[in-house]
Amino acid sequence: VGGVDYITKPFQAEEVLARIDTHLKIRNLQQELELKNAVLEAEILRREEAEKELTILAATDPLTKVFNRRHFFEFATRELSRANRTKVSFSIMMADIDHFKKVNDSYGHLIGDQVLIRFTEICQENLRHYDVLARYGGEEFVILLPETGIHEAIEIAERIRTKIEAAEMTFGGHEFSITTSLGVANIEDEGEVPLEIILDRADQALYQAKQNGRNKFIVWQPK
Repeated sequence: VGGVDYITKPFQAEEVLARIDTHLKIRNLQQELELKNAVLEAEILRREEAEKELTILAATDPLTKVFNRRHFFEFATRELSRANRTKVSFSIMMADIDHFKKVNDSYGHLIGDQVLIRFTEICQENLRHYDVLARYGGEEFVILLPETGIHEAIEIAERIRTKIEAAEMTFGGHEFSITTSLGVANIEDEGEVPLEIILDRADQALYQAKQNGRNKFIVWQPK
């Protein structure tokens, strides 16, 4: 029923008071311990949240909030290893905003930053939940497409290209549009290919797309 002690009759008042005093002290110590534990748990939770925030900050680009280049390499390396192990397709796309320097020169870097943010939003809206978009550097982005054959990668590249071309950019009283060029690389039944090689192939294809007039995608082909 909740009792913590008992005294048999006959009893002395001094003994009763002494035992009450003892149990009050024990209860006070328990309350102090509970308070300290609560404070400790709150501090542990605060530190865990801070660590999570630091982990997110370390993995994301501060402007666009997509993955940064370093985290992309870590993630892509694991995905490529899995693809090699399970013998599934693996595709990577490099995307570049066409004539982005003109945007900065014409409208300023603040609007240029807004364009980069909007670009990533459009890309993510047209990717699957397990695809990974990362800022590779400047106005260049890289997209990882796990378990994706070349035909599906082409569909995604064209969808992104057309959505970017159709989007109206309205920032700071200025209205304009942008386009993007993309390079697509895919491995399938090719054995183990290092990540750096696949990225270089996508980059070569991107360069060809830019050389051939921009606002298009090119699929890397062996020479």
